[in-house]
Amino acid sequence: MMTSFLLCLSFTTARANDLTESQRLIGAYNTDDIASSGMGFPGYDLGTVRVGNVLTPDKWQEYKGGKIIAIRYADMHPGKVSKLFFAPVKSNGSTGSDLFSVNVSGAVQGWNTITLPTPITLPTDGKSYMLGLEYTQDETMEGGDYTDACKPLSLISSGNTLRMYGNLKADYGGTGLGWYDFGYYDVSVQLIIQLANGGAEALKPADFGIVSALKGNSGTLNLTVTNTGTKSLKSFSYITTIDGTAQPEATLTLDDSLKAATSTTCNIPLPAYDEPAKRAMTVEVTKIDGTENTWSEKTAQGYYATVSQYYDRNVLIEEFTTEPCTNCPAMAKALAQALAELKSNRLNVVAHHSGYDTDWLTQPCDEDMLWLFVTNKISAPNLMIDRQPYFTNDEGNDDNIFHPNNSNEIKQMVNYELAQPTNAQLQLTLTPGDDASEVVATVKGTCNEAFDTDCQRLTFYLTEDSIKAHEQKGADENYIQNHVIRYYNSSWGDNITWTGNTFEKTFTISLNSDWKKKDLTAVAVINRYDGKDKLNSTISNAAFATLPPTATAIQQLSQEANRGITGIYNAEGNRIQNVQKGLNIIKYADGTARKVMIK
Repeated sequence: MMTSFLLCLSFTTARANDLTESQRLIGAYNTDDIASSGMGFPGYDLGTVRVGNVLTPDKWQEYKGGKIIAIRYADMHPGKVSKLFFAPVKSNGSTGSDLFSVNVSGAVQGWNTITLPTPITLPTDGKSYMLGLEYTQDETMEGGDYTDACKPLSLISSGNTLRMYGNLKADYGGTGLGWYDFGYYDVSVQLIIQLANGGAEALKPADFGIVSALKGNSGTLNLTVTNTGTKSLKSFSYITTIDGTAQPEATLTLDDSLKAATSTTCNIPLPAYDEPAKRAMTVEVTKIDGTENTWSEKTAQGYYATVSQYYDRNVLIEEFTTEPCTNCPAMAKALAQALAELKSNRLNVVAHHSGYDTDWLTQPCDEDMLWLFVTNKISAPNLMIDRQPYFTNDEGNDDNIFHPNNSNEIKQMVNYELAQPTNAQLQLTLTPGDDASEVVATVKGTCNEAFDTDCQRLTFYLTEDSIKAHEQKGADENYIQNHVIRYYNSSWGDNITWTGNTFEKTFTISLNSDWKKKDLTAVAVINRYDGKDKLNSTISNAAFATLPPTATAIQQLSQEANRGITGIYNAEGNRIQNVQKGLNIIKYADGTARKVMIK
């Protein structure tokens, strides 16, 4: 259940954190920030309350084997917080029995650290855990305002959901004792852990997926490494092994020293191969500044693909827009201007009518697309460029959602994406039925040796332009909706059955008589879908097509060929090979001519 409360906070920075080099913080956030004023939930008669944030296992996976040696929290009004806890989260969102809890006494205002009598090994069960505190909600008022005793919590504004367990009555929107979501805040509670392995010199490389290079060309691996040791490092040595053959040990010197508990990305050179193939590859970090790497997980894995070719990229822009959205017409105008100035046939748009309420054009897939928002601040207007995580959100994290200020920013990102080679291509053809009531779309795909076929899907859209809006906020009564989804196969695409490095799939679409066929565009995309990682659901390539002439129109022209057609010309007077969408001028051997309009 979602219950919203307005919490107004300002922030300050507490004293610097005093950890040893072999210790780390784990929490919803890992800094010394605390709120400059306390907060609580008075006025709801809650009694004893638990407040916390859910931490996913990735928060501590790089510290595997580490031990929780202490827990700390920020107290804004000592005397109310009674317990700190760390508990597994069940599938229904509630918590199981505490992995551990500690009682609080003698707290001071600000940060308080409690050392555990017996260190506890970090969980390895793959579950998420709730980290939080338990306190008694005071209801004392003076002069019409709640006293500071009612506000013992330090809450930091964030994109994380704050959860509260208490007895929220129906009068306040609750259903009694249970867990409730209370907006997007981090509670100031953190675990202090002691690293399990790795001495002063310890470095962990990250797995890297698939790296590729054209046949006959050397490659480069962008390897991310994390200093899991207790002191800064300047260089490391490594051994690259490709298809079981180890390369000579090499040493890489960093431009700047890498401090403990920080990461960097390094360029590792790779050899050239003449034969296209996908080869297993590992990189083992052997030494740090000439001393043996003591970290247990010191080998990164992935693949090195030598490819026969790359393919040109077609780009799909996805627009979040709705008619209740006052600012959406301005974004649509900037997008239309960018499209007009780019003049590219390798570019198209699909509009998702979601993000700010919904409207009469909203499809179920439009609402499903909201899952791709990295933060909980879902809004419109916004754009995605091939769903690529090229952007940075307000929290400073990578994001796939783009809110451009003008058409130039759109053009800049599209031109960048158009220039990126890709490992797969699509071909899309449309064949109309004889009576023009349906169309068959045939999608053919081809990939090179670097393409990961196991996790790709095929999504198909049929969109329509020039639809008169019902009631678009921020625009006049003549506003037109473009790129509206009329048909789609599934929100995240269908699984693809590959035969070697190719596939073929067909879709048969019944055409609604209300759809204007001349304004319909088919869009096919090959995309990843990772239900656990929103930034790993990118589009690899796309293809676009408009409806061709109907079979009836083509048959009519074929019959007229008996008169002796000497040439076919478009509206500009240029000779063309076959009739096409729009105006066609047909000249005959007897000197006559006829204009034929193909819709």
